[in-house]
Order: sequence, then C-alpha cells, then structure tokens
Amino acid sequence: MQTWLALPTDLKDMAPAFAHYPASVIPDVQIPGGTLRVLIGSALGLHSPVQAHSPTTFLDLQLQTGAHFALHCPGQELAVYLAEGEATVNSQQVPGFHLQIEGDALQLQAGPTGCRAIVLGGEPLAGPRHVHWNFVSSSPEKVKQAGLDWQAQGFALVPGETDWIPLPG
Repeated sequence: MQTWLALPTDLKDMAPAFAHYPASVIPDVQIPGGTLRVLIGSALGLHSPVQAHSPTTFLDLQLQTGAHFALHCPGQELAVYLAEGEATVNSQQVPGFHLQIEGDALQLQAGPTGCRAIVLGGEPLAGPRHVHWNFVSSSPEKVKQAGLDWQAQGFALVPGETDWIPLPG
C-alpha cells in the first residue's frame, strides 16, 4: 500500500525530499492474537522513525480469528482499510478493500478468517486538499502546475529509479 501524506499548510512549499526506511528499522510487536507494525507514528509504546510533519498514525495490523485490537489517538481522525479477511470496526462490518472512517478511537475484531488491516489517520489539516494522481495541494493551481511540470519531466527521479510514468488523464 502506497501512501502520500499532505503537509500542513505552513509547510506546503517546503523543498521536496525523499527518505528510505528499511524494514529492519520499523518497529513491530506480537500482540494478543496477532502482530502490529508501526509504520508511522506511535502505538502501544512503539515509535516509528519515519518522519511526519504533523501527528500521523499508520499501522500494519495482522490478527488471527476473533482477535481484538483497540486504539485511541486523541485529536486524530482514524480509518481502517481492510486488506485481507473479515473484520468489524466499532461493531460495524467492514467490507474487504474498503476504507472505514472513524473518529479518534476504534475497536477492531477480526472475523472468522482473521484479517490484515491498515489503521491510518492523523490530525485534521486546515482547509481543503486537491488531488490529481500523485499531486496534492491546498491550491488547485499548484496541482495543475505540478502535472505540467511532471509531463515536462521536471521532477528528479527517486534515487535508484529509472522508470518515468506519464501523467494519467
């Protein structure tokens, strides 16, 4: 699952950056009935080294049949993306490949086949965001300009990458 984080408005014009974090530095822990990896943010006393510019939660959760997981992140908006299996979130069935948006707390219970879920969220950002493909901004003009710059191959490639993908229509 690839994720892009929007920047807080006061940082929206910061210089582009890329950082790679090998899997070996991402904290994980065995929890009752499963495994939790803290990709961004903090949970259960674990803290990810991945830098985020606003409070962010991004967890990879694998649960066995019937296992429970609870999380409360005051001030954040949380969601659950069910990638495998079946689960209920706050007593509501979540369909596979569906993003269930919640408040700042959730109770997740794995269904009869267990589940793998991404728990994600963060502090609400001020103002609307506009999205086109990989470009996100509080300004629709900046999103349009980013698309034009991409088409003109005006962006440096990610280190180690050699492929360039045309902007989708």
